Amino acid sequence: MKVVNCVVGSLLTLAAVPANASDWRLTGTSTHGDKQYVDASTVVMGATTRKAWVREDLPEVSAQGLNRTKSRREFDCSERRYRVLSMTAFKDADVVATLNEATDWSDISPDSMDEAVLKTVCSL
Repeated sequence: MKVVNCVVGSLLTLAAVPANASDWRLTGTSTHGDKQYVDASTVVMGATTRKAWVREDLPEVSAQGLNRTKSRREFDCSERRYRVLSMTAFKDADVVATLNEATDWSDISPDSMDEAVLKTVCSL
């Protein structure tokens, strides 16, 4: 009976521990109504880069049949560039496409949505 009580007690303890909640922060809205967010709770600082989850919500379904993406990105704050490590594209709750290979590094243009994401990630 003690074993059962220990197991039940352990399960109740685990259930009482809150899961890490997402902390999606709006970084910008485009003239078309696209919105980009960074999940501040996922920012991981490396020696020279930072990694974070980024979400983009589109106001309408795109020509590619999606209206939201979530991507894991790596940012080089000093060189002002980023690359996508993985990405999932959605139409509502349905997965439309996935990418599981890192892209090449892309420079970030001044005054762009990507610059707003970079500034947010690099300031955390």
